Amino acid sequence: MADDEPIPSRLDSRTLDFTLRILLPGGVIVFLLSDFEPSLLATSSTTLAGVFAFLFLGFLSHTGYRALYRLASRFAPQMKEAKRIVDEIAGDENEGVHVRALYVEWRQENSDDRTLKYAARMAPYVHAGYQVSIIFASFFVAKSLGLFGGWDRDAQAVLAALAIVFAIASFFEDRELNSIERDFMNRKDNFRSYVSQTLNPRQAVMRVPQPNQSQKT
Repeated sequence: MADDEPIPSRLDSRTLDFTLRILLPGGVIVFLLSDFEPSLLATSSTTLAGVFAFLFLGFLSHTGYRALYRLASRFAPQMKEAKRIVDEIAGDENEGVHVRALYVEWRQENSDDRTLKYAARMAPYVHAGYQVSIIFASFFVAKSLGLFGGWDRDAQAVLAALAIVFAIASFFEDRELNSIERDFMNRKDNFRSYVSQTLNPRQAVMRVPQPNQSQKT
């Protein structure tokens, strides 16, 4: 999966991240609950309580997605390649957290590259698509189990179709971003050089050849 750590840029991406990761999922959940089980939202008698519930549901959805993402990201092609390079240079097995920390630092140091800028701009939309897909899939399962007003084949079909569409769209865009990051990693051994300089700084320093001593006559 494409890395979801934002790359610092002139345009602050926090507003976009908050919108796509908290507000959008919260809005989708509230919309589905208001349609399938409006009684759950009737308890929010005040506007402040409704806003709090809206933000809480969005935050809860994002927290759950982040947990799933951490597990799935270990199998991403670029993270496998990064772990192989780190283990090879370090000479032993490294934990995924350590490899990811090196990978994120490397991306931030190369944040001026156009390809990584493109990947950073598109990654929030990819993750938002995955997150919304999981929400639709969760409501589909709940509806299939007879929750939220019992069985409704039409509603189940719509939920399943939306979950599949968002998942497929995000998957294909995710593949493109993974390919971009992996190609940049291997460009002139970019990531390998960074890891070598970070883990073995003494070995990374170029040795300046000493001038030959003049022969005594």
